[in-house]
Amino acid sequence: MRTLTILSTILMTWTAAMCQDVRYTDDVNGFSLIPPVGSIQTRVDEASVLAQWIKVDPKTGNTEWAFSVSRQVAEVRNTLGEKLKDSEYAALKISSFTESILSDVQNQPEVKVLSKQEQTIAARQAIVVECAGQVAANLPAEKSAENQRWMKQAWIRVTPRMFLTFKIVAREKFKKRAQTVWQAIMDTLKITDDKAGSVRQQEKAINAEKILDMVVKEKLLGMFSTAAQWFLISRDNIVVGWLCMGAKPQISLETRGYELRSYAEIRIPGQPVKLVYQQMFTSEDLKTEQWRLWMQSGDGAEAKLFAEDGLMQDNHILCETNASGQSPNKQVMDLPTLAVNMYLPKAAGTVIATRLACVGGSGYIFAEYDSARNNLAMRELTVAGPEELSTDTGPIKAVKIVETSDRTALPTLYWVSPEGKILKIQNPAGMVMTSASREMVLQNFPNATAMIDAIRNASQKKWKEGNQ
Repeated sequence: MRTLTILSTILMTWTAAMCQDVRYTDDVNGFSLIPPVGSIQTRVDEASVLAQWIKVDPKTGNTEWAFSVSRQVAEVRNTLGEKLKDSEYAALKISSFTESILSDVQNQPEVKVLSKQEQTIAARQAIVVECAGQVAANLPAEKSAENQRWMKQAWIRVTPRMFLTFKIVAREKFKKRAQTVWQAIMDTLKITDDKAGSVRQQEKAINAEKILDMVVKEKLLGMFSTAAQWFLISRDNIVVGWLCMGAKPQISLETRGYELRSYAEIRIPGQPVKLVYQQMFTSEDLKTEQWRLWMQSGDGAEAKLFAEDGLMQDNHILCETNASGQSPNKQVMDLPTLAVNMYLPKAAGTVIATRLACVGGSGYIFAEYDSARNNLAMRELTVAGPEELSTDTGPIKAVKIVETSDRTALPTLYWVSPEGKILKIQNPAGMVMTSASREMVLQNFPNATAMIDAIRNASQKKWKEGNQ
């Protein structure tokens, strides 16, 4: 479960980002494209997969096609069967990689190559392969021939031996539609300079290190509000939930810092009720953090539970997740040296936008732990500038901040007061969290304060049961 911000945890867990006519850019890997309108970006926990989108039939709920981007290293051998040296790859023509690429494609179960050809795509050399085979693992398994898998992928050479692969997979009956989609996406593809993109990312990482250094020197002063903050959560202008969060100074693991807790309830018509509890501690020097996340979907015997408990200390991360019907998953990870000074503890990550609104600047990129991949996830925040925010009581001056991540095509938007108070957050799926008074929340959800105690008690009870 990825825990980037409170909004991400609560809202993105149960909603998917419906793509619009917006360009997706990956500076680090050097490409950008426009996903089809109406497609949904999904998470893929494979290190080589950089991004993936799917199209779901709204009537049947079946996946029509899945389009993904990966980064692959091709290997070529000489006539003696020996591996080439890295220095020898630069002189090779694209055709020299055909055998290696086909071997990689055919390594999948029961895949038959239908065609292969060399092309120029986005001004780069490429090998395009079309295949057929058995039903893909992520598509409904039906015996009829029309539901067999069809696949098309382009291997585009970006360095002497590195390729970006752009692949679409569909059932046979969606083949014509998928062919059109693949071509439409490729027509929008741009391959950029890896080095230029890396320089931009490095600049943003340096900015992040500077802001975190300033936060440490201030001992987190002004980062956290000790007064309870209330929010109403809405979808399509209909209020569907609430959230309450607050922080307090705390000594934990023999170090001073702040602990932030949040409670939320979401009631979307036609869906199980969702309850969420978060407890996050970060030390004043940001070198120690401890967190707990608990979520419940539904109630009674049908309730589905998820819990995550983590600790980061001495650049070493321990994490355990528990989910209904699954065995506990324990993971460990050491922070890479390059990420140490840009690492953002979850408690600080929840409110970092409030600090950026006060100090300004341009782009920042932070690293946070992602338990789903047992790896770091990158958060990029850009201060867009002042913007007037319309409210029921009139316009309010705000600072708009745009956040993108390495797994989300569309941004999360923050509106923060010049003093550093969160006014509104909108996630890629269109879910909105708006600052509200306690009284306003209680008007919509009279039992909200009672639910805080219920959520806290349930989270402790279920957590213990899930770890037995």
